[in-house]
Amino acid sequence: MNRASAAAVAIVVCSSTTLLAQPPSPPGPQPRIWVCVRITGTDTAAAGNIRVVSTPNQCTAGERPQQLDSLPTGPQGPAGPAGPPGVTGVTGVTGAPGITGPVGATGPTGVTGPTGVAGATGSTGPTGVIGPTGGTGPTGETGQTGSTGATGVTGLIGPTGAAGPTGTTGLNGAPGAAGPQGAAGPLGATGPAGAQGMKGAVGPTGPTGFPGDAGATGADGAPGARGAVGPTGPIGDPLPGGGITGQLAVCTASGSTTPPPAGTLVHVEGRGFNVFTGTNGTFTIDVMPPGIYDLSIPGATRTTKVAGVMVGTTVDALPNPVLLTDTQTDRNNCGACGTVCAASLRCVTGVCVP
Repeated sequence: MNRASAAAVAIVVCSSTTLLAQPPSPPGPQPRIWVCVRITGTDTAAAGNIRVVSTPNQCTAGERPQQLDSLPTGPQGPAGPAGPPGVTGVTGVTGAPGITGPVGATGPTGVTGPTGVAGATGSTGPTGVIGPTGGTGPTGETGQTGSTGATGVTGLIGPTGAAGPTGTTGLNGAPGAAGPQGAAGPLGATGPAGAQGMKGAVGPTGPTGFPGDAGATGADGAPGARGAVGPTGPIGDPLPGGGITGQLAVCTASGSTTPPPAGTLVHVEGRGFNVFTGTNGTFTIDVMPPGIYDLSIPGATRTTKVAGVMVGTTVDALPNPVLLTDTQTDRNNCGACGTVCAASLRCVTGVCVP
C-alpha cells in the first residue's frame, strides 16, 4: 500500500464539476498526496477514474496527475471575477507511463460548510499547483447573420461553341416494282452421240502431276431481252405543307438586338426536325404535319425554349424574334436589353432587387 493510502485520506469526487476535495487533517506537517485522474471525456466520478499514487510519475499517458495538500479546509469564499485567459504554455514532453497503483477506497462526501466572510486580500503567494480543469461554460448566443454581399459583375459572354454535327440523311424512298422477266430463248438441238470405242486394259497409275494453270475466264453471255415495264404504282400521299419560320436575336451592350452567329441549331423537341440559322439569324422548318410543337435552341450556358407553336397546312412565321438573352436573371439586361442593375442589386424575374 502506498503512503497516500496509509494516510487514510478520503477523496471525494463531485460529478457535476469534477472537483477534488479533502476533509480536514490534523495539525502539523502533512504529506503531499498525488492522484491520477483518467481522461475519459465523460463523468470522472465513475468508479476507477481516479486513483491515489505516491508520485506523479506513476500516472500513465491517459491520466493527468493532480497534487492534493492535506491542509484544513476553510469556509469557501465568494467567487472572484474571472481573470483574463493566460497564455497557453508550451506542451511538455510526455512522461513515461508509471506503474499503476492500487485504487483507493472512495471516501464519503463531506458536508458543505457555510460561505465565510470575504477576508482582506493578502499578498500574492507563490504560484500554486494547477487545479483541475473546470466545467465548460454555457455556449454563447449565436451572432446575427451578416448581410449578403453584393453580387459580382456578370462575366463576358464566352465564345460560341463549335457547330453541332450534321443531322443524319433522311431515308431513301422505296424502289419501284421490278418489271416481269423476259422469256428465255429456245435451246439448240442436241447433236448425236458418237460411237463408244473399245475399253482398253487399265494401265498402272502414274505419278500425280503438278496442278495446271487456271484456265482463262470465259466470256460473259449475251444479256437477255429486257422485260416489259410494269404498271405505274398508285400515287402516294402528298408531303405535309406545314412549317415554322422565324428569327433569333441576342442583346447587345447598347440595348439593341443582333442576330446570333450563323449556324445556330434550332431543334423540334421529340421529333427529327433540325435546322441551322443563316447569317441574319433566320430559320425555316418545313414538311411538318399539322400539330403543336416545342422549339429548343441550345446555347453555351442555357437552352432557350419556345413552347406550343401551332402548325397547320402552310409555313407560318413566328410573331416575334426569339430572344436568346435571359432577361429574367441577366444583370446587364434585366427585364429588357440594356437595362443594367446596380452593383449592389441582382436580377430576379426581370426586376433589379437587393
